Amino acid sequence: MCLLNGEIGGNLFASHEFAKVWTQHDDGSYTKELIPIYTIIKEAIHAYGQEPYYNIIINDLDIAGVELLDYIGNN
Repeated sequence: MCLLNGEIGGNLFASHEFAKVWTQHDDGSYTKELIPIYTIIKEAIHAYGQEPYYNIIINDLDIAGVELLDYIGNN
């Protein structure tokens, strides 16, 4: 996990959008698939933290999330 806490590297050097995967079809069209937060966390820990899947335990994570679409306040 030292790769994820910023002490020994652990930086992403480019902008990443982990929540979406674009797939190109044979006809040239694209479709967007949304990835659940549970899968994003598990795959990020496995890929960037080099932790095996059997060591990754994710608890107390809501299945659904909320996205702010429009903010109508003053601040």
